[in-house]
Amino acid sequence: MAQGRTMLAAGDWAWARGVPAWALDANALTSSPGPGVVRGIEVLARILHPGIFGEPDPRTARPLGAA
Repeated sequence: MAQGRTMLAAGDWAWARGVPAWALDANALTSSPGPGVVRGIEVLARILHPGIFGEPDPRTARPLGAA
């Protein structure tokens, strides 16, 4: 989370300051083949379409603006 906030604060990332950004555990949810990838897709669906799939669980994904 801190690394993401630091990146968004850098001058090169000024264009992204108004874009919603999320932090998630990529190692557990997207990088390794297996059931974690399916869970990662579910988390991404919740981030992109919360009205359809519900809000993401804060244990799996957090907006970078959150504490």
